[in-house]
Amino acid sequence: MAYERYGLRANRASTYAAWFRAVCKKYPHKKAAEVLDDLVTETPGEEGKWFAAAKDAKLFDEAITLANRTPCSPQTLTRAARDFEDKNPQFAVEAGMTALRWLVEGYGYEGPSCVGTSCRRRGTRRRRSMRDWLAGRNVRRPHFQV
Repeated sequence: MAYERYGLRANRASTYAAWFRAVCKKYPHKKAAEVLDDLVTETPGEEGKWFAAAKDAKLFDEAITLANRTPCSPQTLTRAARDFEDKNPQFAVEAGMTALRWLVEGYGYEGPSCVGTSCRRRGTRRRRSMRDWLAGRNVRRPHFQV
């Protein structure tokens, strides 16, 4: 079958997310999760780079799993945490905590110290919101700006 032999390599693009979209567009009969799995298998050792593609496809559990397997850009993870703060708080917390993990392990850029503080502050606020929500408290979650 052409997909197995050439479909993945022939559609390679400038970014991993663009590569994923190109393959999905060319093979619409394939499920997004299956395409993602095939692409991850095609690029061993680069699982973390597929985080954005999985997130864009709304495969949130897979995105976090991939981000935790190999280094993933803390900037990308922090941006995802910010963007999904209200839409998917559990994903946002996990993305923020993963960003902190990779920063602590020395990945990402040497930015100002406020990057870690910002990420930690957002994670703490999200955990509180999640805890209150899970406890059944009727709280309005404010929008936090950092």
